Amino acid sequence: MNRVVTILIALGAAVSGLAKPFLEAELIFPLEHWHNHGSCIVETPTGEFLVCWFHGSGERTADDVEILGAKLDPSTGLWTKPFSMADTPGFPDTNCSMMIDANERLWLLWPTILDNRWESALMKYKISSDYQRLGQAPVWHTEKVMHMKPGTSFEAVVRRKMGEYLGDRELTDRETRWVGSKYEQAADKLTRRLGWFTRAHPYIPREGRMIVGLYSDGFDFATAIYSDDLGKNWR
Repeated sequence: MNRVVTILIALGAAVSGLAKPFLEAELIFPLEHWHNHGSCIVETPTGEFLVCWFHGSGERTADDVEILGAKLDPSTGLWTKPFSMADTPGFPDTNCSMMIDANERLWLLWPTILDNRWESALMKYKISSDYQRLGQAPVWHTEKVMHMKPGTSFEAVVRRKMGEYLGDRELTDRETRWVGSKYEQAADKLTRRLGWFTRAHPYIPREGRMIVGLYSDGFDFATAIYSDDLGKNWR
């Protein structure tokens, strides 16, 4: 299936008390046969739109998948040609997201898939303070693995929440096996530390806490990590 990365821009009454809401849509690049998916967009302090997505011959099962990006020049209304944002040679890089922190640093977060299964996702991030040159790709000064380390109460929380979700009804054999597999995964240190990946746009409320939502195909539920010190430590 061909997928197209598009941008939707909506401006409403919040911008101007007299303005009527409107919606515009356009292609960032021409239609092509490549797989393009999982996009995220931010507005830079200079007024550019920066968008990222993952691109390749497939998704997690293809090892040529990389993170691409493009910028919209506010003075011309034109998109740059796609440029590389992240590429781990021989591994698929997928499900990217971005945010701009209180120090106006750009963050790119994404998982590298180690064995072509979402359960093997290894979260990474890049940081750039040099990304506001019109029409040019970000220059990254930091790239690290974002290690996931659920607390010692994780297994107990999974068991409690699973019980609340299932209630008192009698389970089928298939459901019983499914529940048992989740308990086994929650009890295994490596399994609960791998397989988390970004999907939704990160969120920074007014008080400055950086919140990154994560999902797991292995556990079939979402969680979030946060930082109160501009990304030095994550919980």
